[in-house]
Amino acid sequence: MSKKLYATWAGVAVLVLVLSLSLIGVAAAARPGAPTNLAGTVVSTTSIHLTWTNPVGSLTGDNVTLYSAGCAGVLHTYVTTGVVTSYTVTTLTAGTSYCLTVDASTATGQGVNATPYLNLTTDPSPPTALAVTSVSTTVINLAWTAPSGPIVNSTVRYGTTNGVWPSWQSVGGAATTIQIGSLIPGTTYYFSVEAWTTGGNSTWTTSSVTGTTTPAGGGGSPCATDPTLPICSQQNSTSSNSTTTPLYPPNGPYFAYPAFSPVWLLVQNLLGLVGLVAGVVLLVYGRFIIGPIALIVGLILLFMVL
Repeated sequence: MSKKLYATWAGVAVLVLVLSLSLIGVAAAARPGAPTNLAGTVVSTTSIHLTWTNPVGSLTGDNVTLYSAGCAGVLHTYVTTGVVTSYTVTTLTAGTSYCLTVDASTATGQGVNATPYLNLTTDPSPPTALAVTSVSTTVINLAWTAPSGPIVNSTVRYGTTNGVWPSWQSVGGAATTIQIGSLIPGTTYYFSVEAWTTGGNSTWTTSSVTGTTTPAGGGGSPCATDPTLPICSQQNSTSSNSTTTPLYPPNGPYFAYPAFSPVWLLVQNLLGLVGLVAGVVLLVYGRFIIGPIALIVGLILLFMVL
């Protein structure tokens, strides 16, 4: 083959290489950059709202990519209608973690994904089967069934009027029981519960439940539940120091006179002595009927005092 022919083929090869590099450069230049300022908000148990800033260029649309937790695998790619800067991903699963990103498109293809990717967890469903498990004078115990998802804590609200919730109490982790204390004996309380994930909280249970503490002194004592209450120490002190004062003398009663009256004791003594003296005088003067009667009455009155 002549040197001239070799030179021709070499020239063609160089031309092809130059054209290829030019096309690659044009394609690279036409591919849009990554969107910026990507942010997400959990809207509900089934949706997440995204916002971003598009790159500069002749864009034709945007693409939202949904991954499973930890960005392990693509679950779905949502192609927007036209160029947008926000999108709401729907039909998700409650209490589930997702990874999301977005890219922009031009007529030549998709651009670069926005970074960092977002990791968000949808709100959990509300707990179910809330019920009162036991009550006492000052304590009500509750239990419920937790929703699916990575629950980080649950909150119980309660009050004596349905719909008015002055008090709140939380338990951590996936706990499904709680003890509400320091309640008023003989009082009805209303309870409702919600669950929390790292992404947000569920709605409250669809209906509240009621529990009534045991009345104090009727069907139970608060000291049986909490002996450290102030009323318990007062009751114990009164019980140990109390004494019973008899209403009648130990050798009576003969006429049911109250023995604790000092005035009556004095009168009784005087009447007894008068009866004895009168009986003796009447016997001395020969009054053998009324004299003995006066003696007997005087003896009885004196004997009652002993």
